[in-house]
Amino acid sequence: MKKVPGIETVEVSLEKAITDIRLAPANTVTLSQVRDIIRSSGFNAREATVTATGRLHLKNNQLLIDLAPTRLVLTIDPGAAGTATADARKIADSSAQDVEISGVIRQGDSISLTRIARR
Repeated sequence: MKKVPGIETVEVSLEKAITDIRLAPANTVTLSQVRDIIRSSGFNAREATVTATGRLHLKNNQLLIDLAPTRLVLTIDPGAAGTATADARKIADSSAQDVEISGVIRQGDSISLTRIARR
């Protein structure tokens, strides 16, 4: 996995069933690519805890975060309760904003936010 351009470090804990992957700034690695690599190594790729920077915006009443240059746009899970999602809506209502987010992606391209901060 370290040979994939854009991946800086990989730490695996078989005991905890966790893989910690650090990506280089401005990488173009997608979550789908990472999950495919994990599966091809014989492991199951379940949820991903993500911290990333991107541009938050509101489109068709849906909160999105564009993680350019990865060509990945995440939908912020509208059903997820918590102050981070409410804060994201307030930030997006003011206009598109650069933010740093943390959250969990269980499937697809929807993230449940745990933290958001303006950049």
